Amino acid sequence: FTKEIKGLKVEVTHCGQMKRKYRVCNVTRRPASHQTFPLQLESGQTVECTVAQYFKQKYNLQLKYPHLPCLQVGQEQKHTYLPLEVCNIVAGQRCIKKLTDNQTSTMIKATARSAPDRQEEISRLMKNASYNLDPYIQEFGIKVKDDMTEVTGRVLPAPILQYGGRNRAIATPNQGVWDMRGKQFYNGIEIKVWAIACFAP
Repeated sequence: FTKEIKGLKVEVTHCGQMKRKYRVCNVTRRPASHQTFPLQLESGQTVECTVAQYFKQKYNLQLKYPHLPCLQVGQEQKHTYLPLEVCNIVAGQRCIKKLTDNQTSTMIKATARSAPDRQEEISRLMKNASYNLDPYIQEFGIKVKDDMTEVTGRVLPAPILQYGGRNRAIATPNQGVWDMRGKQFYNGIEIKVWAIACFAP
């Protein structure tokens, strides 16, 4: 759990409309009922206080799950702890961790779209953008066509692929797609030099 949530942003729910956000730096080993931190009183005296006691005294909030650990947020040396039940993970965060095989497969399926679907989506975005009504674009005399540029092309015949391993399976790609799951390359090599070519107009 610590590995998965460390580095993510969470927002608190116990401060009403003020949804303050924090970045998780660790997860405590002890539950909220036993996790302590140095609390400075108004008199200047510093006492050890548990997270559960602090939320009860400060926010009049009786934790429902005091037996669960806390999230340590911000900088580790500042001892800022939040009970799990008052935290929501901020939506839309970029995932920088390595995906599992199932997650990778799901991501590829979600992003792999047919050419007609992509064309329809691009046309919809162009229509919603209304570039030709933009005053800055009009000021520079720029006009954006709604239609895509048409070019002449041809479909190459699909090559026959042979995998490695014991079976030496043969496959023919369908619409430029083939499945490498559970397959081995016929002859694996080390790529020492590579390049990217952009053919965009």
